[in-house]
Amino acid sequence: MENRASAIVTGFSGLTAGDIATYTGKSYNTSEQTLLSAMIKSVETFFIRNCNRNFAYGDENIYYEIFDGNITNFYTRNYPIEEIKSIYVDGVLVYDVESEDNTYVLNTDFIVYTDHITFNTISCKDKEVKVYYTIEKFWDEDMIEAIKEFVADMFGKRQYSGRGVRSFSFAGLSVTLAGKDFPPYVQQIIDSYQKILI
Repeated sequence: MENRASAIVTGFSGLTAGDIATYTGKSYNTSEQTLLSAMIKSVETFFIRNCNRNFAYGDENIYYEIFDGNITNFYTRNYPIEEIKSIYVDGVLVYDVESEDNTYVLNTDFIVYTDHITFNTISCKDKEVKVYYTIEKFWDEDMIEAIKEFVADMFGKRQYSGRGVRSFSFAGLSVTLAGKDFPPYVQQIIDSYQKILI
């Protein structure tokens, strides 16, 4: 699936309402399971927005970004970069990872680093460059546990609704939390995985 790099790609945790039931040791009826599923998606969205990056990785999650070819070092929104799949300059394919006949050569015309691509060619100057790439998995079990705990907390403590400045909503329930209202484990996850925008 192709996603613009700024798109929010949920489902990365693979969690279900059943996982929350196992985590809490409770049984939930069908409508509660539907609500829990929506909450999982919303909590994933919450972390993506507050960390300024996507968490979905691998070949099934290809991101693309468009930038001005006058830039030598292009910092991708999502990282760590796993692989550059293709590069287009003004709509013309110049690199395809599956091809052996490329106009741009990896490690000659462009070099891929963990969080950016350096272009060593002047042929993209004053042109639009579109890069398709995948990222590696960079998050750990702490993210899964935080999502489970946050969903369980919010499901059990819906009285948080209506506070502060940061918010998300799910299945008709709007939740807004000020920075100090975040449970400590939520802030720890944000601090651990947040991309600082320059």
